[in-house]
Amino acid sequence: MTALTVNHDKYGIESVKAQQIKAHFQPMLDKMEVLEKEANKVFTRFKKDPTNMELILEAYEIRQKLVKVRTGTKEIHQKQKAFYRQAGLYIDGWKNVQLFAGQDLESQLLGIEKAEERRQEKILYERKEERMNQLREYEVEGIESMGLATMPENVFVILLEGCKDSFNKAKIAKDEAEKQELLDIEKRRLLRNRTLDMAEYKYIYNQETKGYKELTIDTTEEEFKKMFAAADGIRVQARKDKEKLIAKNQKLNEERERKQRVIDKKKARTEKRDGEMQPLMVYIRDYTGMLDMTEKDYQKELGEIKQAKIDNEVFLAEQLIKENRKKKLEEERKRKEQEQEKQKLEAAKAPDKEKLVTFANEIADMKGPDIKDAELKKVLDKAVLYLQNTSKFITDKLV
Repeated sequence: MTALTVNHDKYGIESVKAQQIKAHFQPMLDKMEVLEKEANKVFTRFKKDPTNMELILEAYEIRQKLVKVRTGTKEIHQKQKAFYRQAGLYIDGWKNVQLFAGQDLESQLLGIEKAEERRQEKILYERKEERMNQLREYEVEGIESMGLATMPENVFVILLEGCKDSFNKAKIAKDEAEKQELLDIEKRRLLRNRTLDMAEYKYIYNQETKGYKELTIDTTEEEFKKMFAAADGIRVQARKDKEKLIAKNQKLNEERERKQRVIDKKKARTEKRDGEMQPLMVYIRDYTGMLDMTEKDYQKELGEIKQAKIDNEVFLAEQLIKENRKKKLEEERKRKEQEQEKQKLEAAKAPDKEKLVTFANEIADMKGPDIKDAELKKVLDKAVLYLQNTSKFITDKLV
């Protein structure tokens, strides 16, 4: 067996430590070497005698021993691996204890080193916050990027006064603009109300100037009163004219709606009647006339046409029945003629007695034509009865 080995340099382990680990696995390696030799002997003998049962038993026993060696090696591996894992954790523990102790001391020493630096940072932060709050009162933008913490005091005072002055001027301008905006809003509201009051007029007569003056946003209350008074007569007439126009338009709209209703009603009636008449077109004499009839006349005409359609269908059905019946009677007549002709041919060849029997049967089968008249039908029924008696007479005589 080739000596088994693991290169300890590959794992960065010293030779002495590697030998200590190998010593735990050496007993199993020795057992495997002995079992390999026994297995090789069995292989050699098996090639010469493959039917030897003793070799099969030996092979089984050697394999079982190898299984035990492999199981034992696994147990050693697990125990050693667990040991070294715990040892690693133990080593980590020592490292962590030293680390924690050292870090705490370093942190305390660093705190002393940084104390003055933190004090200066706090002073700068508080100065910046104080100056930012002062500038915020005057709605200054971009204060984060102004370098307020390190800005000299005299420079900041100039900046603060400038911002304060700009803010006050902007506030005054804003207040004046808001007042003017409110004034303009009131003027626009007043103009809108006045325009609504005098909506019919663009220009209003002015008594003082005897001319025309346009109603604007700057028209005074006094000017508006004069315009309103001057336009009062025109306003009344205009309102009357407007009311007449509204009434006229209302009548026109009502008349237009009435005509439209008539048109819609006529259209609906036409569509309804067209749907009813389409299946009856072959029976209708005046399609357009029926569309324009009164409802009473239309229903009467439609009823007559429907009845004509029914009568025609009944007539056609009766004609078809008669034709079929006539066809069947004709077929029956031809069949009987053929049968009689056949019987005559056969009777001509038969003896006299058979001819007489055939003649008696022909008489018995005679029915006569289809007769509607009651009196003539009685005559026919008697004749048929005589024929049947004659047939019976001949048959009785031949027995």
